[in-house]
Amino acid sequence: MTDTDPTGTTAIDAEVCERVAAEGGTDADDLAGALAVVDAALTDEHSTYEREYEYTTVEGTRVYLADPAEWDDLAARLDLDASLRAAVARAHEAQAEKLLDDATAGRRAEGEEGTAIVVGIDTAEEMV
Repeated sequence: MTDTDPTGTTAIDAEVCERVAAEGGTDADDLAGALAVVDAALTDEHSTYEREYEYTTVEGTRVYLADPAEWDDLAARLDLDASLRAAVARAHEAQAEKLLDDATAGRRAEGEEGTAIVVGIDTAEEMV
């Protein structure tokens, strides 16, 4: 990734982006760019997610437990290829795990279904 933090405006930490990219064989700059595009779309849809899904707020970031089909829908609308779609979803899951682990010292309950979507609420609420 470049010297400046391209994930800085998203809800995903740079270290999470770099780790997910390395683990999945995705270019970190490509992933950061995709995360920025997805973040803009998620910010626009924040109120919809808030109405439709359960969520937890940790450190100014909202973690939604959403239907996994949301990633397919976002990828189609934003023209993300399959590998970037998977990397973006993994980054959101990893960021959610980090936030929830830091906040609760534990993971999501076993058997709980859904996929994590994280959105910074300070930015999202300004857009509503």
